[in-house]
Amino acid sequence: MSSDCLGCKGRPIKFTEAANAAKGMVSILRPVERATGELIEYRAKICRDCPSKVRKHNMDFCGKPFHKTDTTCGCVVWAKIRVIKEDCPQGKW
Repeated sequence: MSSDCLGCKGRPIKFTEAANAAKGMVSILRPVERATGELIEYRAKICRDCPSKVRKHNMDFCGKPFHKTDTTCGCVVWAKIRVIKEDCPQGKW
């Protein structure tokens, strides 16, 4: 565990979770896996206003980057909102 993780809420994402996240991000390249423009904008607005959003390294994350909790997933928001089968861990979309 890196010093960045000490004292953080939640836990670092497991390798299998990271692999599934990478698979989800790659799926945005396939048209059948992509959300529509309207759905992306809907999700983006909700995430933009979410108090759980964390800005780090010039990117927005759902909570602490790459850490999963009961209410956040640690995903890169830009990619997550574009995959049709993804959902918000707080049930907002």
